[in-house]
Amino acid sequence: MGVSKVVLGDETLIDLTSDSVSSENLLEGATAHGADGEEVIGGVVVTPMYTGTKAAIEAAIAAGQIPEDAIVNITDDEETSSFQSQINQINDSLTNITEAEVTCTVINSGIISVRKLSNIVFVYVNIQTNKSLSGATLFTLPENFRPLHQIQFLCSIATTSLCNMVVNTDGSVRLSGNNAQSIASNTWITSYGMYFAI
Repeated sequence: MGVSKVVLGDETLIDLTSDSVSSENLLEGATAHGADGEEVIGGVVVTPMYTGTKAAIEAAIAAGQIPEDAIVNITDDEETSSFQSQINQINDSLTNITEAEVTCTVINSGIISVRKLSNIVFVYVNIQTNKSLSGATLFTLPENFRPLHQIQFLCSIATTSLCNMVVNTDGSVRLSGNNAQSIASNTWITSYGMYFAI
């Protein structure tokens, strides 16, 4: 039986009772003692990874410096370079999100968010009207945020009915459909997840 705590008089000399070492979080071959004082032998296997040019990796394998089960990352490989280029483009574009300001004359309260990432525009609408509507333009997207073709998305009206939110190539955004013919003042209009290519 292992010893997990040693106290001499009033002084604690060793206390393993709160240790969290286990074979599942200790490297293979390493030894330690668990909270119960018993010896723990590591069981976590780590596969080594080697990075270098194709010629350097091949030379290291031939010299026996890289084990058979190792992971290799060849930096001058055409496929790897192409993939890394795509990753770099995605990372660059994530830092280049453009936000547009839009004016809505029929809004009492709420939010309209328009953002562009590369050539994809994302629109989020959650507004309360300040007057009755019947086919009126809600707002207009700026020129560099407009779709190539007319697009329609579902939106909810007062959380009880649905209609279409139409985004036109001129940037105008309006409602259409039977439920959009007469929308009362102070009605909430919501459309999540609208996105399109430009």
